[in-house]
Amino acid sequence: MPASISLPVNVAAQVRNMAKTRRLSSHRMLRELTENGIEAENASSKSFSSLPSFSATLPTQRKPSVSATNWAEWSLAIDAQDRA
Repeated sequence: MPASISLPVNVAAQVRNMAKTRRLSSHRMLRELTENGIEAENASSKSFSSLPSFSATLPTQRKPSVSATNWAEWSLAIDAQDRA
């Protein structure tokens, strides 16, 4: 399906330079860039949708162990004694 588009001057210049480097017409270069962009977008959305949900990857919060709690209390008590 033929379509007419307007490109910013700098983008059109980049397309022409790429086409010249690859020895393609500007139309063919633009077509390849468009096809590659569509493929990349589809691949990106597929890889994004295959990721596990954010909530499934959150770590579960554990209660501190009794020994950790006792150590913290002891440490605070020692600090209080040192300051006195």
